[in-house]
Amino acid sequence: MKIICTKSNLVKGVSIVSKAVPSKTTMPILECILIDATTDVVKLTANDMEIDIVSGLESGADDYITKPFSLAVLRARVNAVLRRRTEGSNVFQTENFLFDFEKMQFWVSGRAVELSKTEQKLLKTLTANAGRTLSREMLLDNIWDSSDFIEENALSVTMNRLRQKLPGIPVKTVYGIGYAWEKEN
Repeated sequence: MKIICTKSNLVKGVSIVSKAVPSKTTMPILECILIDATTDVVKLTANDMEIDIVSGLESGADDYITKPFSLAVLRARVNAVLRRRTEGSNVFQTENFLFDFEKMQFWVSGRAVELSKTEQKLLKTLTANAGRTLSREMLLDNIWDSSDFIEENALSVTMNRLRQKLPGIPVKTVYGIGYAWEKEN
């Protein structure tokens, strides 16, 4: 069986791969999933030998669960994988957006978007301070080097470009003050 990797068959979040299908099939599936790097993989298998576990983890799986298992264990393991992805990482994720600042990969509704360094700095500052209004002065100081001369409208222009590239971002303009990334309810 030949596995064709395309953006349309990649899944965001966590994929659970069962090794009930032959090993020659699961490895290409795993490779296809890992092309996207935004998907965590939990591998389910009846193979509980040490070599199988090591092989599964080294092939890119984020966790390896041997059968039989309970649904409570599966749920807990999936939640732990998701928690590891977001805790202490440079990843920001909402329903429509996935921003990996470490890998400099940005996704809007599953579509990759390229951002300039300045746009990345602005986006990271806003998402790291979600729910807080940030003054224009604070944003200017954080994003641009203070030794450089910055045009008065540089922040407005960068914000406009960011809004064009990331349609629907929940950034609110607080007139006379600055900008705020609105938290989801």
